[in-house]
Amino acid sequence: MSLPDTPGSGANGPAMAADLGSEVLLLLRVAMTDNEPGERERAVLYRVAQRLQHDTSEEVDELVAAACSFGAEIGPIPTRLLLQSAGTVRGLALAHLVGEIAASDVDLAPRRARLMARVADILDINPDDLVMPTPQ
Repeated sequence: MSLPDTPGSGANGPAMAADLGSEVLLLLRVAMTDNEPGERERAVLYRVAQRLQHDTSEEVDELVAAACSFGAEIGPIPTRLLLQSAGTVRGLALAHLVGEIAASDVDLAPRRARLMARVADILDINPDDLVMPTPQ
């Protein structure tokens, strides 16, 4: 099992966000909880999926359902290993995107530091590599 290749994943901005969307949702899902996501976590994932340029509500519903079920089906350890298998560069891109999303999300912003520490742990990357500017 492997993560899909993302064409253009070296690009910045919205194109990168769209390319990494399913991986970001999976990472965020695992970072928020090892258990079955509750209503609050699902609401966050739904907002994030909308933000990642998935326009139709059916597509957003499918992405959120896939992220929730995938993490539950294979469990937290295999999910971590899968996310780590993408490599450090891809992991840093995912982590930075999660940090940007967290900074602008009403539910995630207050927990951003803790969330990013968990993301670094999940991806097995140095938390110091995730130092991000404080939102203004």
